[in-house]
Amino acid sequence: MKKFVNCFISMLLAVVIAVPCLMTSTVSVDAKTAKIHPLIPQVKEYYPDLEDYIAEGLRAKKSKIDVSEYRVSINNIPHAFKSTVFDNPDIFYVDASGIHYNYSNDDGIVKYIYPRYIVSKSKIPSYIKKFNKAANKIIKSVDSSLSAFQKALLVHDAIIENCMYKEGGDITYTAYGALVNKKAVCEGYSRAYCYLLSKLGVESKVINNQSKEHCWNYVKVGGKWYHVDVTSDDPTPDTCGYVSHTYFMMSDSKIKSLNYAYHKGYKNDITYKSTYKCSSTKYNKSFFRSVNSQIVYANKAYYYINNNYKSKHYAALIKRKSKTKAVKYFKDRWMTKSGKYYHNAYSKLCLLDGYIYMTTPREIYRYKIKSGKIKRVFSMPSAWKKNFYGIKVSGRNIIVNKKNSSTEKSVNSKVLKISSKQKIYKYPYISKASVSLKMKSTYTFKVYGGSGKTKYKSSNKKIAKVNSKGKVTALKKGSATITAVKNSKKFKLKVKVHK
Repeated sequence: MKKFVNCFISMLLAVVIAVPCLMTSTVSVDAKTAKIHPLIPQVKEYYPDLEDYIAEGLRAKKSKIDVSEYRVSINNIPHAFKSTVFDNPDIFYVDASGIHYNYSNDDGIVKYIYPRYIVSKSKIPSYIKKFNKAANKIIKSVDSSLSAFQKALLVHDAIIENCMYKEGGDITYTAYGALVNKKAVCEGYSRAYCYLLSKLGVESKVINNQSKEHCWNYVKVGGKWYHVDVTSDDPTPDTCGYVSHTYFMMSDSKIKSLNYAYHKGYKNDITYKSTYKCSSTKYNKSFFRSVNSQIVYANKAYYYINNNYKSKHYAALIKRKSKTKAVKYFKDRWMTKSGKYYHNAYSKLCLLDGYIYMTTPREIYRYKIKSGKIKRVFSMPSAWKKNFYGIKVSGRNIIVNKKNSSTEKSVNSKVLKISSKQKIYKYPYISKASVSLKMKSTYTFKVYGGSGKTKYKSSNKKIAKVNSKGKVTALKKGSATITAVKNSKKFKLKVKVHK
């Protein structure tokens, strides 16, 4: 545990824990007369211009900031500093809890604060450029004419789609970690969410449940405040395309009913006025509560996956407008290795250029929102004994998660690339990675997808040779590796020859 000292210890960094999130927090060692409460409205009430003044100094990358004229006590300065950084998530390059300060021995009033920068000052401009680029990508994907609820929903889903919960140093506590590195802990998720919503004109706050070391947000929609916990809606370990909405738009009564350990006791840690009470129950039983895929909003309709369609565990693409209907449903089953099927469906979806891409166990379909037409765009080769368990977009690539069972470790692969003219390019792939052949028998090693010719080479031509068309001939007992190269990508087939 680090300690920051000036005449005496001014604060401590809290011990971090692994689940469900990590965050920094501070407490005053002189807690007999005052408590340090993160993000209470009284900061701006008692010190109206203090946050803006400190933020100005941080953006100027000052090593020493004179706050003497504000007459802030030693009990309040750590809170005021953290409040400043939380309310300005774009100042990601400063440790929210890492300050030295000095004060007057006579009255305990702080004269100077000394911020701790977690990014080298010379590198901050380049970091800011990357941060703005990543943030603007999400901001531009959200129509500015949408309601506050719709903006809050789409940004919630976008962060979960693009970020995974993972600890890894100071930067994971920041909005930069969530948006650029795409790895963050709860504080990073919450600060990123707050920043993006502010750019879209939606008011929000970061909540710090200090005793449980967890962060989430207040979001103001329709003049009412609601709890949104983006971190808790993102599964751990990360699952491709899985977006929960359990902790989205909760009232005070709803957040209590979920009985989640990391939300308990937050009223004991946070003193807030009635303006921050989440009394509205409007969304407690909304349609999104049970949706575990990304939700797309287009043409004044919501689209999402129902993985228990008609209570039969079929996957269905749902369109919700004035009425709710299935525009496409699939009776495919997710099979185990033993040939049995799961009593659950695992379809997911993603959006690119007005097309919704979705998975069945072994196929990818795309739905054109404007026309309502749907078609299959990819099928697994029959030799693959796997299932699709997720799908997402990265750039113009369609990424899928394929594995043997729902409990297997997640591995993602690029499958399709979509051109700006909506042409579909299939990335090269093979159906098998190994074969066992009898002497003098043959096997055609084929690379599917891609473009152009495939070049083949054998590691041992005396064991197994291969011609220009991928035809492998077993010659002698032993093992050899056939390498195929297509579109600069290498594929290897292990060949075992027996009598």
